[in-house]
Amino acid sequence: MEFAGVADPTLAEGYLDPTTRAKEDQQRAKREENLRKQLDKAQMTVAELKAELERRVATIESESLKAMREALQRQEARLAVVATGVSLYHRLLPHFDDIDIVMALVREKETLLQRACEDILDTNTESAAAVEKMLREREHDLRETKRLHEEKLAAQAERFCTRLKEAFDENAVQQQQLLDRHRDAITQLEERLQRSREISEIELKRNEEEKEQLKQRMQVAQEGMRHEYQQEIERLRARLDGDIGDRHKSVDAVRQLQEMHEREAARLRDEMDHLRRSRDSDCARLQNQLENERLRRESDLMEKDRQARLVRNEVDDAKRAIDKLNDEKGKMEKEYQDQIRGLMQQQEQLVTASNAVLSGWENKSSELEADLHKLRALLYDRDYMHFRQKIREMAFMDRSDFDQKLQELDEKERLQAARINQIISKARRAYDEQSRSLKRFERDIKDRIDRAKATDGSNNSTPRPEGTPPPHNHIDPM
Repeated sequence: MEFAGVADPTLAEGYLDPTTRAKEDQQRAKREENLRKQLDKAQMTVAELKAELERRVATIESESLKAMREALQRQEARLAVVATGVSLYHRLLPHFDDIDIVMALVREKETLLQRACEDILDTNTESAAAVEKMLREREHDLRETKRLHEEKLAAQAERFCTRLKEAFDENAVQQQQLLDRHRDAITQLEERLQRSREISEIELKRNEEEKEQLKQRMQVAQEGMRHEYQQEIERLRARLDGDIGDRHKSVDAVRQLQEMHEREAARLRDEMDHLRRSRDSDCARLQNQLENERLRRESDLMEKDRQARLVRNEVDDAKRAIDKLNDEKGKMEKEYQDQIRGLMQQQEQLVTASNAVLSGWENKSSELEADLHKLRALLYDRDYMHFRQKIREMAFMDRSDFDQKLQELDEKERLQAARINQIISKARRAYDEQSRSLKRFERDIKDRIDRAKATDGSNNSTPRPEGTPPPHNHIDPM
C-alpha cells in the first residue's frame, strides 16, 4: 500500500524512527486537510445553490406580483378613464341635439373597450400557454438532469469499485512479491550460513592437520636434536678419554655446544610460540567470523520480522482505509440524494409559484370581465335611463362647443388606444423578459449542477497524498 500512496499510521512505535513517524504524521495531516477542504467546498456549493434558488424564486415571485400590481393599476386607470368619459358624457349630453349620435358614440366606445379587453384576454391566454409550455419543457429538462446525475453517480460508484479492486489486486501482488523476496532472502541467508559452516569445518580440519604436522615436525626435530646431542656427547666423551691433556679445550667445546644447543632450543621455542600465536589468531578470526555471521543472521531475522509486521500493518491500514472510503462514499451519496431532493422540492416550489402567477392572471382576467359587466350595468341602470330622459329634454340647447368636445373625445379615444397598445407591448416585453429570466435561471441551475458534479467527480476519487510515496522497505541480497 505504500506504492499506492497510503501512509501507515498504525505502525508500532518501537519499530519506527522519528523521521518516518514525522513523515507519516505529515501525510495524515495533509489527507485530513484535503478531506476537510473538499467537505467545506461541497457545503459552500450546496449553500450557494440554495441561496441562488431562493433568490430566483423570490425574484420570480416579486416580478409576478409587480406585474399583477401594474396590471391592476392599468385596469384602475382604464376604469378611471371610462368613469371620466362617462362623467364627460353626463356633462356633454345636455348639449347634444341628437340622442342617437350620443348612443352611437357610447356603443362605439363599448365596442372599442370590449375589443381591447378581448385582445388583452387573448394576450393573457397566450402568455399562460407559453408559461405552461415553458414549465413543461423545464420539467422535462430537470428529469433529464436527474437521470444524467443518477447515471453519473452510478458510473462514479462503478469506477470507485474498480479502483478499489485494482488497489486490492495490486496490494496482493505487492504482498506476494514481498513474501517471495523474503523467502529468497531467507534461502540465501541459509545458504550463506551453510557455506559458513562448511568453511568453518574446513578451517578446523586444516588447523587440526597443521597442528598434527607441527607436532610431528617438533617430535622429529626433537629426536634429531636429541640424537645429535647424544652423538656430540659421545664424541666429546671420546675426545675427553683420548686427550686428557686437552681438558680445557674440551670444556670450551662443551660450553660452545651447550650454547649452540640453547640457541637452537630458543629458536625452536620461538617457532613454536609463533605457530601457537598463528593458530590462536586463526581460531580468533574464525570465532569472529562465526560471531559476525550469527549477528548478521539475527539482524536479518529481526529485519524480516519487522518487515512482516510492516506488511501486516499495511494490510490492516489498507482495510481501514477501504472501510473509511466506503463510509465516505455512503455519506457523499446521501448528501447527493439530499441535494437532489432539495432541488426537486425547489422545482415544485417554482412550479407552484408559476401556477400562482397563472392563477393570478386568470383571476385578473375574471375581475376585468366583472368590471366590464359592471360598466354595462352602469350604462343600462335606472339612473342612467333617467339621465337619458334628461338628455332628450335638453336636446335643443346650445351646441357651440360640440365640435370641440367631439375632437377632445376623439383625441381621448386615440390616447386610450395608444395606452392600450402600450399596455399590450409592455405585457409582451414583460413576458419576453420573464422567459429570458427563466432561461437564464435554467442555465444557471444547470451550470451549478454540472460544477457540483465535476467537483464530486474530482473529490469521490481516492485522495492521493502530495509528494513522492515513501520507498518500500526491502532486503538487499547478500
